[in-house]
Amino acid sequence: WEEIFDKYNSSTDHPVCLCWEELLHKFPNSKIILTVRSSESWLKSYKETIYNYSTHQPLGIRLLSLFSPFEKKFNRMNNAMN
Repeated sequence: WEEIFDKYNSSTDHPVCLCWEELLHKFPNSKIILTVRSSESWLKSYKETIYNYSTHQPLGIRLLSLFSPFEKKFNRMNNAMN
């Protein structure tokens, strides 16, 4: 973790949201901010940002993502939400 966060003081959203507990254990003085909103608001935001980015990536990036287990799951989620 020290190498990853060497030049950073903070992070937001993905991918660190997937390992926030581990990071909090490693950096116990860290602050975790949980935002809460309706699923409709989240879906609207998702479709206007992450979904647009992930469906309009250059071909090389899309091909590389075929080898990532996370990207496969992410793409399935994207397709299901369209």
